[in-house]
Amino acid sequence: MDWTDWPAKRIPSRAALASVIIALSVLCLTSIHMLYGVLGALILLSSASSVLFPTRYQLNEAGVSITNPLRVIRCPWTRFHRWRKVDGGVCFIARSRVSWLSKRRSVFLPMTDYEPLQAYLTEHVDLPLEANTP
Repeated sequence: MDWTDWPAKRIPSRAALASVIIALSVLCLTSIHMLYGVLGALILLSSASSVLFPTRYQLNEAGVSITNPLRVIRCPWTRFHRWRKVDGGVCFIARSRVSWLSKRRSVFLPMTDYEPLQAYLTEHVDLPLEANTP
């Protein structure tokens, strides 16, 4: 199961604002030193890549894969112990004894149609839906 999401296409104002902030930051850093400008651009683009660039989401036997031009994230199914529906998508909750670490390791996937996901998880993965999910 895979799909592509591009928030810059859905919400161009947010992408434009992020681009302006990145450009101004890089300009300021470049005025100090060229190396700072290059490093700043790489760090800021990497952190905003999920908004600025198309992102491909994949669910397969191995786990969850999130890919865009600047970042690849792969999480095995053993990392998660349940999932829940949230506004605008689903969240796979990570296993952890420490709550803040669980939140940090959890993964959000934007989607609007939950039925194919629920069918896929029921058929391929033993990952229950959280009980208090709408």
